[in-house]
Amino acid sequence: MKKECKIIQDLLPNYIEELVSEDTKLFIDEHLKKCENCQEALENMKEKLTTNAEKVDKTVNCLKRYNRELKVLQIILLIILVSFVLKVGHKVIILNSLENNFEKALNSQNFYTKCEEYSSGKIVENAARAMSTKETYYKDGDYLSTFSFSDENGRKREINYYEANGEKKTFLSSTNAGQETIHEDITNSSEEKVIYRPNCYIVESEYNKLYMAIFMDIDKVQIGKDNCYRIRDGNVERYIDEKTGITIKVVNIKDGIILDMYYEVGNVNEDDIIIPVEIDK
Repeated sequence: MKKECKIIQDLLPNYIEELVSEDTKLFIDEHLKKCENCQEALENMKEKLTTNAEKVDKTVNCLKRYNRELKVLQIILLIILVSFVLKVGHKVIILNSLENNFEKALNSQNFYTKCEEYSSGKIVENAARAMSTKETYYKDGDYLSTFSFSDENGRKREINYYEANGEKKTFLSSTNAGQETIHEDITNSSEEKVIYRPNCYIVESEYNKLYMAIFMDIDKVQIGKDNCYRIRDGNVERYIDEKTGITIKVVNIKDGIILDMYYEVGNVNEDDIIIPVEIDK
């Protein structure tokens, strides 16, 4: 290779990129007109640069597409996160509201509450999970609570817890094989008060409420004329009154058990808190 050709070929990259001076360009042009080797070197160099440029373009395009897809994914994830936070936040607000309403209802010194338990939603005779009822009349510290249930043989039993005017009594009423009702005084001076109070189900714990908001379904429904929130935890549904925060119904779908609860404020009087006549005789 001539010395001049070597110089020309060293300058070709800058020549292609138009980075040489005008005089150098003229010099290279004149040489290329009469040198086939350098012409061929120029074409090969241009071809390689074109190929490299295409590869760079493809890489750049891939990076651009990746960045676009990444931005779209980030937006989608942000939307999902915001939606999740808003949904959980809304549930926490509902749970706090139910808890606050329940605290107001629980402060009442005059209330009546009743809870009925059914097996498969019906009163079932001769069954281990037959209907049971818990009931309390409460007024200014005096109360009459009744727990009635059926045993595995279908026999009815009832326990009455009475405390009023300084007197405390507990009676068990049951039916024997001859269907005769027997009343038995089982009063125990050390026995705790038995008062069936309304239930809220919302535990006073921010962690618990956050757990419920994340993992449990909460939606608004209507039972009769009452607006309620239904809280679903697996196979158990709890219906909580919106105004009072009190649980008014529990449905255990798996075990086929239903609890119906009733609560009333301010209507209990002295005549409601008396020992049943059949026991008092």
